[in-house]
Amino acid sequence: MKKQLIISCLSAFLILTSCAFAQPAGDPTLTEKESHTSLAPQIGEETSEMHIPDQTTVLMLALSSENLHLHETALATLQKMTAEVRIRLDLMPTEALGTEKEILEDMISGENTIQCMLLGTETLAELVPELSVSAEPFRFQTFEDAHAFMDSEEERSAEQKLGKYGLRVLGRTDNAFYVLTNSRLHVTEPGDLNGLRIRISGEDKGMAVYLEAMGAIPSFVPDSELATALQMKSLDGQENSLYTIRNEKLYLYQPYLSVTNHRYSGLLMIIRESALNSLTDQQYSTLTEAASSFEKQDREAMQLLNEEMLAALEAVGMTITYPELSAFRETDS
Repeated sequence: MKKQLIISCLSAFLILTSCAFAQPAGDPTLTEKESHTSLAPQIGEETSEMHIPDQTTVLMLALSSENLHLHETALATLQKMTAEVRIRLDLMPTEALGTEKEILEDMISGENTIQCMLLGTETLAELVPELSVSAEPFRFQTFEDAHAFMDSEEERSAEQKLGKYGLRVLGRTDNAFYVLTNSRLHVTEPGDLNGLRIRISGEDKGMAVYLEAMGAIPSFVPDSELATALQMKSLDGQENSLYTIRNEKLYLYQPYLSVTNHRYSGLLMIIRESALNSLTDQQYSTLTEAASSFEKQDREAMQLLNEEMLAALEAVGMTITYPELSAFRETDS
């Protein structure tokens, strides 16, 4: 009940303050249509007539505040494209609703009014373990490698298993590649990890096993305590995205950065099948085409951000090394 009240209040606020959509909201309920058999956008397909519904359909998309900031340009394009067929896409910060896991559970059970989410494959892997494959240590070296896998039949097959929970995937984009920093030495080969006390993120169990095999000491430390632990030297190093290292000013305590790209973190945009099936054919076609545009635009933006963050960290004095990753992958295997 409390979550419903919070969501209702946020929804009312968004409706009152939104200037992106000029049309009145009207009644968002639409008659359920036949199930669509494929999410693949029919870009360039001829349509005999474009039918735009009389009423606006409201879709609420939950995502973290950080992701709202990082992906705002591509999300704005998504909103603009879907508005043309009277879909109003409201962006809801997850921090106001609960944890991602709680929101996802409620989304599946229908206990909230969230129809869409943008969240990491690590969270969805709790539903479909095969979705964790992309986060395996040292699986990819570049964004291009990661995208090739995320666009593969293997990934699509895993995503289809979300249908068991009434969910479908609209699009895929990047969260980040994770790199290593430390306060003691240049890490250029696996042996350099020996004896280092390294903080890893809570969901990165595969990296914990790898570090232990290299003689390192992995440690799970909450984000809120990380900077203090590094400053007090209770940790030698940590793994994180370049954006987080720059944004949280972790470079103040970590002079060495190794571009290991040892873990890729991907994001999936998911939608309730019931919400998807309630759209008109034109809304459905436009939404899937818009999601495809979001995917392309956002991937390019995230790669550019990665390059900018690397240059910024070098500018503030971090010593950056580019280890030969084949040695790390061989050790992992």
